[in-house]
Amino acid sequence: SDQAGDFAGMVLSIRDVTMEEQVDRMKTEFISTVSHELKTPLTSMKGSLQLLLTRGKWLTDTERQLLSVCYRNTQRLIRLISEILDISGIESGEMAFTFKPVSMGELTAYAVEEIRSYAMGRNITIINSVGENLPMLYGDSDRLIQVLTNLLSNAVKFSPEGKVVMVTAEQEGNYVIISVADRGRVIDSTDRDKLFKKFQQIENPDRGKVRGTGLGLAICREIVERHHGRVFYTAAKEWGNTFSFTVPIIGEADGKGQNSHC
Repeated sequence: SDQAGDFAGMVLSIRDVTMEEQVDRMKTEFISTVSHELKTPLTSMKGSLQLLLTRGKWLTDTERQLLSVCYRNTQRLIRLISEILDISGIESGEMAFTFKPVSMGELTAYAVEEIRSYAMGRNITIINSVGENLPMLYGDSDRLIQVLTNLLSNAVKFSPEGKVVMVTAEQEGNYVIISVADRGRVIDSTDRDKLFKKFQQIENPDRGKVRGTGLGLAICREIVERHHGRVFYTAAKEWGNTFSFTVPIIGEADGKGQNSHC
């Protein structure tokens, strides 16, 4: 305005973001393509290493140990690439889901077995208290197992050796709540806001920074939200963290109009 207080003019700034969006799209496509190209040979390597370890009776202890290290690192790389592909699929809206009736008891038992050897290596006991008496859920079994194994892996990773990880489930209204509880040190309150954000890692006070992509919980959140559920964290006073997620039972899920392929 001028000295008399009357409106004198305005400045309008226009910024064309077309090129930036195109570059961002090219970056996402590049990451996805490279990840796919890397995953195929790594999966082949994993199978070959597994075959050598299970049938290579002529191996010396040193050779077996070296092959075991290669196998574990190959598994870690495959998991990392899978997470990158998942987050890329989420951002592009191309993450595939196949919804059908599923048993949470069966899915939990499968996920616990998947992670049991890792837990045994850290002297962690997993107690699965999820029974078969829960109502059937409507979801993608592979994606729900992915959520469970991620939460179980984190619980084992952040638990002191010799402790117990508990898996429980209960029906609350039209939902089933599945919880994974550890006996690790409570996550600092300043870190809780970034738990479910991409590329965020929480430092373990007892073990320092734990390796990973920082994508696992963000992917879990997206998967659960696609099931019309929610994922959340609760803390004990000093020791113990619980990560929980909800999935609607079949009647409630049908009412939300989920398709068999999304």
